[in-house]
Amino acid sequence: SCIKIQSIARRYIFLNDFKETKNATITIQCSIRATIALMTVTRVRRNYKATLIQSTYRKAISERRYTAALLFVLSLQRLHRGRVGRTLYRELDKIRKAIRIQKFLRMTKDFRLFRQMKESTIVIQCAVRCRNANTSLKVLRKTARDLNNTAKERDELKTDNRRLGKSLNDAMMKIAKLNDSKKMDLQRMETKILELEKELGSAKADIETKMIQIKRFEAALNESCKQNEALLNEREVIESQTRDLKETHEEKDTVILNCTADVEKLKEELKVSLFRNGELLENEE
Repeated sequence: SCIKIQSIARRYIFLNDFKETKNATITIQCSIRATIALMTVTRVRRNYKATLIQSTYRKAISERRYTAALLFVLSLQRLHRGRVGRTLYRELDKIRKAIRIQKFLRMTKDFRLFRQMKESTIVIQCAVRCRNANTSLKVLRKTARDLNNTAKERDELKTDNRRLGKSLNDAMMKIAKLNDSKKMDLQRMETKILELEKELGSAKADIETKMIQIKRFEAALNESCKQNEALLNEREVIESQTRDLKETHEEKDTVILNCTADVEKLKEELKVSLFRNGELLENEE
């Protein structure tokens, strides 16, 4: 019994010791694992931060190098473009100056030619005018010497004046006769138109009465239709007569216009003859 009690007590003690050692080892393992995890996390964080720092630093260095290279390239491009533009400007300036020189030379040549042509034309005009003046002087001297010719011309102009005066009087008489005939024709036409209007009014009255009779008496339709057709024929005849009268009136107007044009021509000839007579009288004086 003592041995059993001792074995039980020892077993209990060993179990307690085992549990305590087990718990202690577990706690130690947990703490060690936690420290290891912290160390790994810190190492990873350090590596990540180091990579970030390195990447940012390299990025900044690359950006600086890129900006420096870009500025250098832009400056080189500007210098090259400026050099090319200056060369082009010089060439264009040379061309512009050459064009201006050519224009000036052509202008001077053309001006000289124009002056020469102008002087030559003036000389030719003077020669032609002198020749024409000499010929006209000779003709005037010959005509001034020939007094007999002037007398004959005067007599011819007098006869022409008399003839023109007679033709003027005849034309005026014709115009007066035409005006009188025109007035008479107009009066006749007015009387005929009045008569025709009266006939039309009477015809309209007859038509109205006949229409009333037609409404009253339906049996007399055929007779009234015949009467209406006869009235329409009369109306057409009257309209044709009025058209003929208008045409005759227009023909008379054209004849009067022609006569007035002849009269104006005769007046112009009289003016010319009178002017010639005045010149001849001045020459005789």
